[in-house]
Amino acid sequence: MTSERLALSVIVCTHNRVSSLLRCLRSLALQATPKAPPIEVLVVANDCSDGTLEEASSLIHDYPFPLSVHCEPRRGLSIARNQGAKLARSPVLVYVDDDVTFRPGWLLGWCAAFADPLLDAAGGPIDPVFESNVDERLRDALLAIKCPTTGWYEHGPDRKPFVPQGPIGHPRGGNMGIRASAMQRVGGFREDLGFGTKLIPGEETELFHHLVAAGGHVFYVPEPRVLHHLEANKVNWSYHRALHIGKGRASVLIHPPISRIRGALQAVEQAWVFFFHSLAWLFAPHRPNLRSFRKRWSAIGKLQELTRLRATRLIPSQSMHIGNEDSRDPT
Repeated sequence: MTSERLALSVIVCTHNRVSSLLRCLRSLALQATPKAPPIEVLVVANDCSDGTLEEASSLIHDYPFPLSVHCEPRRGLSIARNQGAKLARSPVLVYVDDDVTFRPGWLLGWCAAFADPLLDAAGGPIDPVFESNVDERLRDALLAIKCPTTGWYEHGPDRKPFVPQGPIGHPRGGNMGIRASAMQRVGGFREDLGFGTKLIPGEETELFHHLVAAGGHVFYVPEPRVLHHLEANKVNWSYHRALHIGKGRASVLIHPPISRIRGALQAVEQAWVFFFHSLAWLFAPHRPNLRSFRKRWSAIGKLQELTRLRATRLIPSQSMHIGNEDSRDPT
C-alpha cells in the first residue's frame, strides 16, 4: 500500500463538480516547484455522470505530478475517501475537497508537518471564499462566528494539539492529513456517515475522536493553507437547514442513547430545544441568530434519528462518547 519513495498521496474525492475539480487540480499543479517532494495525486470520481472521469484523465499526460483517476460507483464521501486510502501508495494521506485552491507553500507545509514522527494526523488552515451573489445576511452571520460549516479552520500561527472538547477543533475535510498506518488503526471513515445520498456529516468527527481515544496525536498545523470556494447554492438558509438537520442525525448515530428510556428522555429534551430556539428566531427575524438557527434544526435531526432508532429497535446497549463535529459548540 505504501512506498517510501513518495512523500505523500493527495486524495481528491469528487461528485459531479468537474469545473471545481479542474480548478483544484490546476491550482495543485502550481505546487510543483524545484523543491517539491515526490508525491502522487489520486482523483476518486464518486458516482460521477458529468464527464469528470474523461476531463480529469485528460490532464494525466502533462500533469507535473503522477496523477491517477479512479471510479467509485457507490455514492458517499466516506466510501470515496476509504477507497482513496486503499489505492494510495505513500505513508501519508492528504485529503482535500474538490472546491479548494492552494496557497504557495501548501505542499512543503504538509511535508514539514509529517516530518514529525509523533504526528498521526493534522488539519491545515482553510479560508472560505464566497461568490458575489450569495445571501449577504447569512454570509455575514457565518463569518461573524467563524462557522465551521463554511469549512473555516484557523487557529493562529503556531502548531496546536486537538483535544476533544478543547478550544482547537478537529481537522476539516477540506485540508487534512493522516498517516496510512493511523487510518488502518481506526478502520477508516464510517460509511454510514458523510455526504452522499443523504446530507449527514460527522465522519471526520468520528475518525479524529476515535484516533485520539486510541492514543493518536492530532494537531492543527499552520503552514499548509487552502482557499475554500463556496458555491452560492451552499450559502442559503435552505441548505444550512438541511445541513444542521443532518448534523443532528449524525450526533445521534455517533453517540446513540444507551437505552430506550434514555432515548425517550433525549427526544423530550430535543423537542424543548426546538421550541425554545424557534421562539428566539421568531422574535428576532431582522437579526439572524445563527446559533438559534443551528440549535433549532439540529434538534429536529436528533428527533428524527431518535425516532428511527425507537421504531427499528436499534438502540445498542452501550456506546462510546466521541463528541460532536464542532467541539466548541456541540449541536
